[in-house]
Amino acid sequence: MDLDLITVFKKPEPCSFSGKAIQRPWYKSQDGRLIHANVNARLNIAIKVVPGAFSLGIEGIAVYPFRVTPGKVP
Repeated sequence: MDLDLITVFKKPEPCSFSGKAIQRPWYKSQDGRLIHANVNARLNIAIKVVPGAFSLGIEGIAVYPFRVTPGKVP
């Protein structure tokens, strides 16, 4: 969300993040936006897989969460 550099596993360099985990499972970005920690993790994975994604004009990822109740037909 804040476009921090994503660290590489087992590298000795220390890393720091501009946001912070405020309460399980929420992550607060530097500008105050709240996002579910799992969504933030997926966003970080996307950045690792497609490093230039945000330089190509992608500004964010939108999701529309909904509740699923097993056994209930809509």
